[in-house]
This record gives sequence, C-alpha cells and structure tokens, in this order.
Amino acid sequence: MEWVDGFDLKYLMGPERLREAAGASGRERWAHINDVVVTAGPTQSRLKPGVALHVLRQSLAGLAALHRNNIVHGDIKPSNIMLKRTANSKIIDYGSAFQISRPRIQPAWTPRYAAPEVIETGKFEMNSDLASIGYVFLELISGRSPFDGVKTKAELLDVKNSLHDRVEGGLPRDVRRDTGLVELIRGMIHPDCAQRFSGPNDADLSP
Repeated sequence: MEWVDGFDLKYLMGPERLREAAGASGRERWAHINDVVVTAGPTQSRLKPGVALHVLRQSLAGLAALHRNNIVHGDIKPSNIMLKRTANSKIIDYGSAFQISRPRIQPAWTPRYAAPEVIETGKFEMNSDLASIGYVFLELISGRSPFDGVKTKAELLDVKNSLHDRVEGGLPRDVRRDTGLVELIRGMIHPDCAQRFSGPNDADLSP
C-alpha cells in the first residue's frame, strides 16, 4: 500500500497544531498563515476557503475513482482524509468500503458524518459519501462541527435534515459572502439524496 507522508485532518485541525505553528513562525509569517492558510475557529482550527477548496477537490477526485468502480467508501470523516506534505489529500481506510451491488449486512460507519438515509435505514446510496464529505468540508471552513452537543440519533437526524436551510448561519463572514461556495455546501449535504449532487464529479464541476 502507498505510504502517505502526512497527517489526517482530525489531527491537523486540532487547536494545539495551530499553537505549535505559531511558536515556530515569526510574526510576519504567522500573519500570512492566518490570512491565507489556517486560523483559529470557534472550537478548532479552520482552513481559509481557498485551501479548504483545494483539499475538497483532491478528496472529490479520490472519491470519484472509487465511484467509477461502483464502490462506496462508507466512512468518510476527517480522520480518514490525510493531507500529504505536498498538500495533496488522500482518502484512506477502506475497511468499510463495498460495491453498491453487494452491500454489507452490517456496514461500519460513523454516525456524525453519515448521510441521513444511512442513519435512518442503514442503507447507502452512491452519493451518501458525498454528504459525508460535505460535512467534513463544512467543519474545515467553519472551525467547528455542526453536530457538537448532539447526543441522540433523533437529534442528529433533526440537525442534518435542517442544516441545508441554515448552513450560512454557521459560516465565517469570508465564506458566507461567497454564494457559490455556500451553494456547493448545500448541494453536498442536502438531506434528500435525490436533490444532492449525484456524485463527486458533479460537485467538483459546480459553479
């Protein structure tokens, strides 16, 4: 298997990583990093929009390669996306993956990042992965998970079913004013899989 020289997003977005970067940077370089690359968010670090989009597009490309072979990853989350030292991202951990025509009897998935239809029925659609990657992207650019404080399955479903209509409220100002970016997020996390982007290529080619 490929050796990925880097770290997963869950590790990188921890606030302690930002403190380490601040300590290793001079004042001018640190100001540049905060302005262009990454800065503090409400509960964790948040990527600036351009960097977050780069990570997203690389991840969508990896997901598209799976979907071309009718394979669902089944457990997209920050700890399953690694960022290499070259700034390329890689989707990892295919232990939950399966061919859509041969679904697992008991698939493994993480409720916080699972699409609503998966939580409700345990069954995946081809674009269920897309909702998961949308939740990850939303977390990257907002600096917090939209599901913090949610404790029950019913609460999680309520949040996911309404998130599409109120996504702007949780976004920083520099993201909120980019209507194209907001619509990209909405298209990935729509609670109705029939109204979600059909696949990673559609999301990547959206305006």
